[in-house]
Amino acid sequence: MKLERNNKIVQADRPRMTDFEAYVRVLESHAVAALEGQKVCVDRQRLSRFLNGETGAELRRCVPLADRQSIGAFFTGESLRSRAIGPRLNGRVSGTIWDPACGAGDLLLGYGEKLPIYPDIGQTLIDWGKRIGGNDTEEIFLRAAKARLVLAAYSRGARKIATTKLKLSLDEVFPLLQCENSLEASLGFEPTEIVLNPPFVSIKAPERCEWGSGNISAAAQFVDSCLKVAKSGSRIIAILPDVLRAGSRYGHWRKYIQEFAAIERVDVYGSFDPQADVDVFILELKVREARLTSTGSEEPWGVRHKPSSKKLADYCTVAVGAVVPHRDKEIGLEYAYLHSRDAPPWERINSLSSRRKFAGTTFQPPFVVIRRTSSPSDKFRALGTLVNCSEPVAVENHLLICKPHDGTVKTCKAILETLKSPATNEWLNSRIRCRHLTVGAVRDIPWET
Repeated sequence: MKLERNNKIVQADRPRMTDFEAYVRVLESHAVAALEGQKVCVDRQRLSRFLNGETGAELRRCVPLADRQSIGAFFTGESLRSRAIGPRLNGRVSGTIWDPACGAGDLLLGYGEKLPIYPDIGQTLIDWGKRIGGNDTEEIFLRAAKARLVLAAYSRGARKIATTKLKLSLDEVFPLLQCENSLEASLGFEPTEIVLNPPFVSIKAPERCEWGSGNISAAAQFVDSCLKVAKSGSRIIAILPDVLRAGSRYGHWRKYIQEFAAIERVDVYGSFDPQADVDVFILELKVREARLTSTGSEEPWGVRHKPSSKKLADYCTVAVGAVVPHRDKEIGLEYAYLHSRDAPPWERINSLSSRRKFAGTTFQPPFVVIRRTSSPSDKFRALGTLVNCSEPVAVENHLLICKPHDGTVKTCKAILETLKSPATNEWLNSRIRCRHLTVGAVRDIPWET
């Protein structure tokens, strides 16, 4: 199942959930027992596991990684949930909470820890059902969310059934949890707080999108949609891929967000999940009463280290290699060709054996190339190679080029020293934690030599 061009769900792509459904039926059997005033026949530790981590682990066990990636189905772990909404749960929760991509309810369970509890489970769940809303396109996830919320109320002491009028079925609880795509659904209530861990897949930008076109991040569009339904003064807490915080492509999105909301918190978290292979940050917004006409600055988005008086861009021009190997036809003049695999880290290249015809932009040495693929877990975020051939070079697009303004090898060596500096690693890990370095981030690297 993917969010496709018109943001609708393509049924042919739906992942198989058979084994995970068997686990959800176990959750539901215990939730039904709680609703009927019976004792849930599991010990306290197992009950805690139902609410903290086990459901996500079962999804990983039962559903292949490729299927989960196709729909962005990666449930929020207990640590990330606490980091995201813990600061908001110091006091009593009031109003209505909405999660537009609620999955199995991990984030909503965090709020359930602070909602009012009554001795009668029916009264408790009627109250919670008016306060907790959510959407997801997978019905099986919503079933898991309902069952877990019932068990959360049970675990906090809501166990008696005072009257038969308050006796509820599992189908009747949490009426605001709906199986719909929230990017298209019409919300029937007005949330005072929105919390979300949206899918990180790509979708086609909707018509009249003010900040992007073509394929965009679904997570970015989810935040945009939340701003459109949120009332003034309400809060949005979102777990988002780091590319939205630091990627140059989403600069317009960041300015757009600041026009509608004040940034209350940007918290760089790190890796979401070993299998998701993406770094995330937590964004907390307070919705403005009216849209601002002025654009926001980049400072609130978590660039923690102020650059020194000099930056890399003061000494060189930064560009992306122009050759797209599987797209560009081999036409035009023949040039020396540099691919990322032929750029040994921290070494100097005086000649290149690879050659190809190319009709686009080439670069005259000396210059430094940097591998664009980069992870915060790497020993060096910016792996550099000095290129000093005697002829123009066609450079593959997985490399960034730093061409010194003065055209000297001496400046190229100084660039390598700056890239290799521990201070550069630290700065880049604060500036950008997505898996590709951007021209903007490299231009802003503080000059260390």
